[in-house]
Amino acid sequence: MDVSLQLNLRVRIEGLHFRLSNSVIVIEPDKLDDEYLHKLENISKKLFDKLPHTPITAIGHNFKYKLEEDENFKIGSDFDAKLWHSLYSGVNSKGFELSTLKHTIKLDDDFVLLNLSYSLSSEMKQLEMNFHYQVNQDKDKINDALLKYVKNYEKAEEFIKILINDE
Repeated sequence: MDVSLQLNLRVRIEGLHFRLSNSVIVIEPDKLDDEYLHKLENISKKLFDKLPHTPITAIGHNFKYKLEEDENFKIGSDFDAKLWHSLYSGVNSKGFELSTLKHTIKLDDDFVLLNLSYSLSSEMKQLEMNFHYQVNQDKDKINDALLKYVKNYEKAEEFIKILINDE
């Protein structure tokens, strides 16, 4: 018999929101500016230094960009909502709820995969980016990944410029 206690804790400290569960720690800043991004990076590193025996297999830096009304994905007609209505008309469909297209690319300069998720619905368009570090408890890789948050935020801003059209 396995009896375990489910941990779900949320706390806000100095402009950072911490969500803790049995298997993950999520830290989100109040604001996306240099002060809070560096604070997040430093707290993450200090937390790891205080808990060196915690088994860490992966680290993710996640960013979400909601497109404005006049912006579109550059991926074009492969992701065009106009096609969906005719595509699903023969299956008793009342239209679409959400379409998601996912790409994963390996970045040259790091041991990191960038997972891109393009989401499109009648109410919103959104690009999610996950910089995924598979660290497998390697302390050097963990330390390196923990100190890449600000750099990855800057990369995410570059990807937005590359992947989104202003129309």
